[in-house]
Amino acid sequence: MNLWLSTFRNVTWLLFLAVAAGLFFPPGAAAENPPGGQNFKVYLPAVTKGGDATNPPPPVEVTKGGLFFKSNPKTNSASAAVDANGGMHFAFADFGPLNSHPQANYFYCATGCDNPANWHGVLLGDYVDEVQLALTPAGQPRLLITTSRVGESGSYGNSFHYAACNQNCTNPANWSMTLAAASAKTDTGIFDQPQHYFALDALGRPRLVYNDEWPNDSGVYYAACDTACNTNPANWSKTKIGLEDQWSTSETFEMPVLKFNSQNQPRLLANITTLDNTSGLYYLECNANCASLANWQRVRLLDRGNGPDVGWDMELDAAGRPRMIFYQGSLDGGGGNSLQYAWCNGSCLTDSNWTLTHFGLPQGDGLYPDLALTGAGQPRIAYKLSGGAGLGYLWCNVNCHAGGGQWSAQPVEASSVLDNDFPIPPPNFCTNAYWIGGYRPSLALDSQGNPRIGYDALHLFGGGTCATGSDFRAARYTFFPQP
Repeated sequence: MNLWLSTFRNVTWLLFLAVAAGLFFPPGAAAENPPGGQNFKVYLPAVTKGGDATNPPPPVEVTKGGLFFKSNPKTNSASAAVDANGGMHFAFADFGPLNSHPQANYFYCATGCDNPANWHGVLLGDYVDEVQLALTPAGQPRLLITTSRVGESGSYGNSFHYAACNQNCTNPANWSMTLAAASAKTDTGIFDQPQHYFALDALGRPRLVYNDEWPNDSGVYYAACDTACNTNPANWSKTKIGLEDQWSTSETFEMPVLKFNSQNQPRLLANITTLDNTSGLYYLECNANCASLANWQRVRLLDRGNGPDVGWDMELDAAGRPRMIFYQGSLDGGGGNSLQYAWCNGSCLTDSNWTLTHFGLPQGDGLYPDLALTGAGQPRIAYKLSGGAGLGYLWCNVNCHAGGGQWSAQPVEASSVLDNDFPIPPPNFCTNAYWIGGYRPSLALDSQGNPRIGYDALHLFGGGTCATGSDFRAARYTFFPQP
C-alpha cells in the first residue's frame, strides 16, 4: 500500500483536523500572506456540479497568484494547461481510499483568475487515481482519467478513460467519457511520480502508452483513436511497442513521455528495462504505420541512475526537434542526483547527435522536472527545490541549443507560503507540522510566455514523541509573469 495513502485515512480524524485548522472557508474566501511574505493569494473555490455563470466585467488583470482548490478531501495529480486566449485550465484528482469514491476535478478560469468567483469546476469519473489534461488546437479540454480496477470490478490494475468537452466545459452535461484501455498492471508510482503518458497529436486526436500484465498479453502498448474517441470504446486500438522474447517475457517502460510533431508522428522518452534486464533512458520515434512494432526505432541516451528520485520530460519545438530535461538518480561510486538538459537538432536516433548540458544546481535541486517551450523554442522548466524549499523555475533565452546557453534559476513559491495559506496543526504528541511544495509540477505557458504551474504539495508532521508522517496532500495552482 502506498505510504502516503495509508496515513490518516480515518475520515473522522481528517474532519477534526480540518475544523481545528479552520479549513472550511466559504466559497470565495481568500487568505492574504502576512506583511513581508511573497505576493501570493490562496483561494478555495467550490467545485460545482454545473452552471456557466456569466462573469462580471473583469478588473485589471492580476498577473500573480496561488490557489488551493479544495480543503477536503485531499487532492493530488496536478495538471495545468493554458489556451490561446489566456484561459487557465487545471485538472487534479481526489486522493483517498476507494470507498470514498475519489473523482477527477476540472477547473477553468477565463480572466481575473486571482478571484475565486471566476473559477468553475466539475467532477468526473469514479475510483480515480490520477488525471492528465491536454488541450486541442482549439483550446478544448481533454482528460485521461486513470482509475483503479480494484474499485471498478474487483480486478487488479488500472483502467484508462478518455473524457472530452467541446464547449461550456464547466457544465458536466457537456462532458462525455469512455474506456480507452485497461491494464492488469498496477502502476505503483502513480501517486508519487510524474505522469506524461497521454498526449494529443497535432489534430487533437488522443494517444497513450501503458504497460500491461494480462496473461498471454503482457507488454508495452500504444493506444490510439481517431474518431468518436469519447463515446465509442471500439474505436480505440492498441499496438505493442515493447519487445518480448520467445517466452513472452516483455520489456517495461518506466514513466513514458509521449509527444507529437506537426506531422502527427509520435516521439517517446522512457526508461526501458530491456529483455537482458539492463535499463536506460531511451528516445523512440515512429514516422509511419505506427501500428507496427517494426516501425518504432530507438536509441539509448543516458543512465537512469539509482533510487526512486528520478524524473524526465520532453517537448518538441516547432520544427519537431526533441528537447529533454532529466533528473538523474544516484550513481554507483557517487554523483548523480542532478538536473540535466539535452537536445538534438537532427538524426536523433544517433546518440552522438544529442548534446547534454549541466546547470550546476546543488545536488537535489531539480527533482520532478517539467519542461515547456516558448513559441520561439526557448526552454522553461519547473522543478522541486531541495530541502523542502518549494517550487523552482529555470529558463534560458539566448544560445539555449547552441552551447554557451544563458540560463537563470530562481525559487518562485516557497513552502513557507503554503504554511501561511493553509495551516494544519500537528497531531497529538507531535511538535512540528509543515508543508513541502513543488512535487510533480505541470508547467504551461500562455501566449506571452508567462508560466502557469500546477503542482502537488505534501503536509508533514513530526517531532516530539511521534514518528514523522504525512497527514495531507493538496494540488495547487500558481501563476506569475515570466522573470
